[in-house]
Amino acid sequence: RDTEGILVLTGPGRAGRKARDILNDEFGPCYHAFLPAWYARSSRTGEVGVEFASEKTILSALQNARMSRDSEGNFAWEHLEEMGLVQGNGGHSGAGLLRQLVCDALGIGPCDGKQLTRALNKYNFNIVELAGAQAVVNEIISTEGPENAKQLSLDNADLPVFEMKTFNFTVVVNSKPFGMVMNTGSASVKSISGPAEAAGLRVGDEIIEIIDGETRVPAKDLKQFLETFKVAEPPFKILFSRRRD
Repeated sequence: RDTEGILVLTGPGRAGRKARDILNDEFGPCYHAFLPAWYARSSRTGEVGVEFASEKTILSALQNARMSRDSEGNFAWEHLEEMGLVQGNGGHSGAGLLRQLVCDALGIGPCDGKQLTRALNKYNFNIVELAGAQAVVNEIISTEGPENAKQLSLDNADLPVFEMKTFNFTVVVNSKPFGMVMNTGSASVKSISGPAEAAGLRVGDEIIEIIDGETRVPAKDLKQFLETFKVAEPPFKILFSRRRD
């Protein structure tokens, strides 16, 4: 990497998360590499650790290392509640299991709701990565079953887990200009900057609809979509889809 500084790689368990937090608080901001628990779990004992990951998986994690941040991030409890990762007043049965598996997918170690919010912000994850990880987790639960999913052990990680599946995600537009230019012919993202880039958008992401309160306008209705975007007062939402290459 053409970078300087400390790079932290720890196991994807609770001890690894605590060690990462201590090192970052003492020496940060640091670069952080994350190993999804599925690729760093012993198939014999169920333990997780760097020692159980393949060389290919470790290299992939190092290549995708990210810098921690000092400033406040974009995630709040409400985001996790909306995604069913914490139990709110309306209740989310299975929130604990879903949150555990999403933490496994991201390699950040087991977290309660507050710890997950803090980790997502501190280690610079974005809403697209979280939604992608959740999409993969939902598929694994449906194919492997909840109990098997908790002890899943795989050989190699070819891609970050959150890029393994086509998925939809919602981005909250908190300010204008948002920094997104559309391909008008295909209702997809042509270019990004500023807030759109920070949210994790990518050129080629499909734009599905804008959601402003009770109003929902599909991007295929381009004229109405643009008019709604122009007059909408932040915060409002845009629903996107990302397809795996």
